[in-house]
Amino acid sequence: MMGTTAAAQTAADSAATPPQSDEILVTATRRSESLLRVPVSVAALNQQNLDDRGIRTIQDIAAQTPGLNIAASSGSVGGMRASIRGINSTAGAATTATYIDDTPVQSRNSALNYSLSTFPRAFDLDRVEVLRGPQGTLFGASSMGGAIRFITPAPSLSGTSVYGRASAVAIDGGSPGGEIGLAVGAPIVEDKIGFRVSGWYQHEGGYVDRASYQDANSTEKNANFSNTYVLRAAFALKPTEWLTITPSIYFQDQKINDTSYYWSSLSDTHDGVFKSGSSIPQPSHDRFWLPSLKMVADVGGVSITSVTSHYARNVNETRDQSQTNNLTTFGAKYLFTTVNGYDQVIDTWSSRTKQRDYVQEIRVQNTGPSRLNWLVGGYYSHSKIFSDPTLNSAYLNDFTQQYFGKTVAQYFGTGLVDGVYRYTGVENTTEEQYAAFANLDWEFVDHVKLTLGGRYSINKLVYDIVEKSPTYVTGVSHNAGSIKEKPFTPKVSLSYDASNNLMFYSTYARGFRTGGVNKAVPMPACATGLAALGLDSQPPTYKSDTTDSYELGSKGRIGGGLLSFEASVYQINWKNIQQSIRLTCAYPLTLNTGSARSRGFDLNLNMRPMDNLRLGLTVGYNDSKYLDTLQSGTKATVFAGQKIDGSPWTLNGFFEYSLLVGQHDAYIRVQDTYNSRPQGPFGFQNPISSVYDPTRVTNEAMNKLDVRLGLKAGPVNWSVFSENVLNAHPILNKANLFAYAPFFTERTITPRTIGIMATVTM
Repeated sequence: MMGTTAAAQTAADSAATPPQSDEILVTATRRSESLLRVPVSVAALNQQNLDDRGIRTIQDIAAQTPGLNIAASSGSVGGMRASIRGINSTAGAATTATYIDDTPVQSRNSALNYSLSTFPRAFDLDRVEVLRGPQGTLFGASSMGGAIRFITPAPSLSGTSVYGRASAVAIDGGSPGGEIGLAVGAPIVEDKIGFRVSGWYQHEGGYVDRASYQDANSTEKNANFSNTYVLRAAFALKPTEWLTITPSIYFQDQKINDTSYYWSSLSDTHDGVFKSGSSIPQPSHDRFWLPSLKMVADVGGVSITSVTSHYARNVNETRDQSQTNNLTTFGAKYLFTTVNGYDQVIDTWSSRTKQRDYVQEIRVQNTGPSRLNWLVGGYYSHSKIFSDPTLNSAYLNDFTQQYFGKTVAQYFGTGLVDGVYRYTGVENTTEEQYAAFANLDWEFVDHVKLTLGGRYSINKLVYDIVEKSPTYVTGVSHNAGSIKEKPFTPKVSLSYDASNNLMFYSTYARGFRTGGVNKAVPMPACATGLAALGLDSQPPTYKSDTTDSYELGSKGRIGGGLLSFEASVYQINWKNIQQSIRLTCAYPLTLNTGSARSRGFDLNLNMRPMDNLRLGLTVGYNDSKYLDTLQSGTKATVFAGQKIDGSPWTLNGFFEYSLLVGQHDAYIRVQDTYNSRPQGPFGFQNPISSVYDPTRVTNEAMNKLDVRLGLKAGPVNWSVFSENVLNAHPILNKANLFAYAPFFTERTITPRTIGIMATVTM
């Protein structure tokens, strides 16, 4: 009896004792340091955090990370755009750098590439780091708002580890889904050769129904389901004590059956009815390979790191543009027209994009504790984008005959491309970058550290774009040339360690992204729109833009871990902004649109008031707006005070309570995520704006409540959960074709999801 009581007490003590440290080690400065010791605003989540919070996608990460915003594109089925601290642009190169380990994988929104970026899924990750503020010194161009880093686990040389996860879920009003994945790491030859391999599959159920407005028999329930596969293999070779060689390969394949955008006119969001009237399915197939070779040599207090990688991404998408091109070409009354002899009038946009990035980086830095830490490095990248979209409008000759008494060739001067296409395009864009960078940390006075960094780059963009369409004056548009720029991105930081558990810092940093190329707009259909902007013709290119960031922050731990906090306030000045402007003919044009200012703060609190109770709260506020009015004729492209889209307030709070059930740890976790409604004024709300449209509304506020109940039995964590418990359906990304267009699309978050999950960690 006494033995049983002692065993029970031991189990109870184990359940009640908090871990020795909740700290996460990060490499935001290219050195492994505690999150609380890095003078950078970083949100870091390890694999346990990701599992506890039910995070699977980049959207989940953004919802729980103040300052990070992920926007879907209505011009892409699966592509997304990331922005940090309000540095959000709908055009040009990415404003946020995305890394898998040491390799950048973001994509440029180029002239004919609308697929935007893809992001790795959250399975078998050591951690995710979100670096807020410009990171141009260490992470290069496109990190002008910040960087997102997905860090994978290193292969093991000395011990076996296993991680697995399986779940089954049901979506309210939608179809079921689930996932299964396994990762294993172990030595092959102790201390000499090791490996880490993982595989994961997820089926996400759909909840948007497609019912063609032209054919009552063309329907599909819960059409927006998807399937994703992720495979990774890495090996560590240590032929000597001072050299480690790590070859790896990462593969991800995502197939989306149909878009998650639905038609406002056919849906009732507050009743959970989401319908798309598209005439055809709009699938997307997005896959990438990332082989990489990392070599680290530690010799005489100096570490030399070489990373060689090749990122290969292919995206194939189909989009339904039925009728919308007739509207933009011929006028609003042709939006939903019929054509004699055709049961359906269908325009099919098909696009194929290939991205090929070769990256080589070398870093040399000192190791070991020192009052003077230094790092120097060199970087080279060669990136190519190939796109060849087509727009099939085989009915168009009969359309123009019926409504204008002319063939396409007679009406425009040239006929359909190859007899069926309204448009074809071929883009070949090559971007080459050479860079040298350095970073110095100097503790010149006890507990006071000065950081100086800088990166000098030579960037060259070479482009060749051929487009064919009867809507062009000669039927063909050819835009070729090059852009060359030599940016310098400095960083200065001063930090003070008030104690072992309290640090203050201030930072200045600059960010940069390269300029780009415009696609052709049809003439004379868009002549009026160009004239409204004060332009006689379309600019073939646009210039680079920059950000200058000023930040004050503090991090600390109080009461031996009772409370830990990270806080920062910032102002970012954004100059020569690249932004997409929609012309009155509904075609976009990218221009440099003056300057803007972004101000805000972020706060992260983690508390443990009792051994078995954890509380957390993150709060972020951002106010981003243009500072200039750019007048074009009688209208403004942007106006002073115009807000840059995004939620001003983001909040995420949770509590987790644990208790002993028999011999096992049990817990309940409740989490709430809130994003406030975007506050204008925006362009479509101001009569002086060239895109003024009083029929358009802003996104709604988003509040998502999640609950999870779990039981830990040995290495297995069993849990049942409900995500979006209140079944919220906020309207997000509401958009129309042009001002006053009687046609809106929008999307929402996944309806209430109930599921069961098992996670194994050994």
